[in-house]
Amino acid sequence: MARRTPRRASLPAQRRGGRPSKLTEHTADAIIHAVLDGNHLTTAAAMAGISNATLHRWVEQGNATEEAIEAGRPYDVSGLRYLEFRDRLADARAQAEAKAVAVVQKQMVGGYLIHERPLQNLSGDPVHDHDGNVLVERTYAQPDGRLALSYLARSRPAQWGQSASNRVELTGAGGGPVQVEHGSPDQITALSQRLAEVAARMRAEDAEAAAEGDGVVEGEWTEQGEEAEEPDERPG
Repeated sequence: MARRTPRRASLPAQRRGGRPSKLTEHTADAIIHAVLDGNHLTTAAAMAGISNATLHRWVEQGNATEEAIEAGRPYDVSGLRYLEFRDRLADARAQAEAKAVAVVQKQMVGGYLIHERPLQNLSGDPVHDHDGNVLVERTYAQPDGRLALSYLARSRPAQWGQSASNRVELTGAGGGPVQVEHGSPDQITALSQRLAEVAARMRAEDAEAAAEGDGVVEGEWTEQGEEAEEPDERPG
């Protein structure tokens, strides 16, 4: 019976032999900065001069190192570099997503100043109030109910997707878009309240599902349509 050769990863505090990895500080920084700017992992890998398969293999090596540490198993010390890279990458992806969500939230709620100009009379001269101050006309962004529904449909497709039976329609007369008068604070407030009611209903449904024991399965953050794995290093 043939003897199995132990893997080098089982040797603690020892580095593997062979050629050095492409995971240098420069390469890692290039990938992290690209992801922070909102780029896809495939794009970030290309910008750093590596393949997409190599990037994902580095992440898997970080996962394997973490599993060994948590299980109390010996591990190759070089795996700590991949673990650090994996954590930096996850943090960068979270930051990029948070920035994108902030933009979406801002557009959904509206109410922020987008333009202002001094009021003018028929002669083109500025109009002043009783204290001599120039009166200013301001234009504020309107809340976007359609974007809010699109956000809910993407984040909670089971509850708010096109097939959901309990979705809420924020539409105007005849099924058209909600009409909001230009610069009307009352209507901005009213539509914001309607959006808040939608969010409150979503939270209530989540709480009810949790009470009934419905589980939530965390998905892996791998990208779709990745290329086949290829060796990290090619022989010279």
